[in-house]
Amino acid sequence: MGKYLNLKQTSQSAAAGLLWTAVLFVAALMLVRPCAASVANAAQQEALGIKLAKQAVREDKHWTTVDHSKIERLNQDFTSGDQITQACLSCHTDASMQFKETIHWTWKVPSEKEGIMNGKAGHAVNNFCISGNAMEDKGCVSCHAGWNDIQGEVNCLACHGKEKFPFKETFADLAAFEGDDDPDLVEIVDDLHNGIQQAVQNITLPRRNNCGECHFKGGGGDGVKHGDLDTSLARPNRMLDVHMAEDGADFACTRCHTTVKHHIAGRLYTRPAAAERKSLIEDDMASKITCESCHSATPHKASTKMNDHTDKVACQSCHIPEFAGVNPTKMSWDWSTAGKMKDGRPYKEKGDLGKPV
Repeated sequence: MGKYLNLKQTSQSAAAGLLWTAVLFVAALMLVRPCAASVANAAQQEALGIKLAKQAVREDKHWTTVDHSKIERLNQDFTSGDQITQACLSCHTDASMQFKETIHWTWKVPSEKEGIMNGKAGHAVNNFCISGNAMEDKGCVSCHAGWNDIQGEVNCLACHGKEKFPFKETFADLAAFEGDDDPDLVEIVDDLHNGIQQAVQNITLPRRNNCGECHFKGGGGDGVKHGDLDTSLARPNRMLDVHMAEDGADFACTRCHTTVKHHIAGRLYTRPAAAERKSLIEDDMASKITCESCHSATPHKASTKMNDHTDKVACQSCHIPEFAGVNPTKMSWDWSTAGKMKDGRPYKEKGDLGKPV
C-alpha cells in the first residue's frame, strides 16, 4: 500500500512539473514573439526605400513658406514661356541646369554597359510616340518639358503648376490681339494676362495629375502604353491602388519616385531600391523601385511561413493579381500590318497639293 502511494505521489509530482514547464514555455513564446515582431518592424523602418522617401516627403500635409502671388517677378504681363522660366530662375537659380541633365529633358540615360545610352532620343522609328508632323504636334510638345523645342527653355509649370493651362494658345491670342485699341479686345487681353498670372502663381510640388499629363496617356491614349498607368490613378479607390487612394495612403508619385536635384528615381536610374535582389531574371538585377524598398524582404508578421517565399514569389502574384483594372490596355503590337500595300507592294497616296499623305 505504501509503495502504491509513493508511486501515485511521484506521478502527481511529475505531472505538476510538466504543467509548470508548459506554462513557462508558453510565457517564453509570448515574450519572444513581440521581440521578433519588433525586430521585423525595425528592419522594415530601416528599409532603403523608406529612408529615400522620407528625404522627399513629409508625413503630414505639404506646407510652404512662400506665397507666389506676392513675388513681384510673377506679377508682370507675360507674353512668352521663356519669360516665365526666367522669372522662376530669378529665385530658383540652378533649377534649369539641373533639369537639363535629367532624363525628362534628354530622354537618355547611361546604361549599365559602358558607352551605351538608353532612352527614346534618337530612336524614334520604333517608338510609341512617333509622329510625322514636324511643324506642330501637340502630342509631342505636351510631354517634352520645354516651351518651344528640345533646346528651348524649361517649362517649370509642366511639373509644378497646379492647373493645366493652355499657354501656347493663350500666347498666340496675345500676339494677335495685343496693341489693338478696340475696347473689347483690350478687355480680352487683360483677361488673358490675368489668366497667365494666376497659373504662374499657383505653384505646387508635383502631384499625380502633373505626372499623369504625360504618363497616363503614353502611346497615344489612356492606358495604352502601360496597363498600370492611366487616368484612373488620378483619384483611385483602395481596391484599385491602396497606395495612391485618397482613403488609403494617398501617395503622390514622388512618394516612391524620390527626387534629388530634379533627378527622379525610376526604372532606368541607378539609385539603389533594395540592398539585395535575389531574382534570377536579368532585368530584375537592375536597380529599381521594388516592394522590398519599403516593406523589406520580410513584409509579413514575424515567424509566418509567407516570409519564406519572398525570394521566389513576386509580391504582385498575390497583391496585384491583375492589371488594367479600369481602362483597357494594348497587349500586343503587330508591326507587320504597318503601312499600306497595293498588289503586295508599298505605295503612297497623294493629297490635293500633290504631296504624300
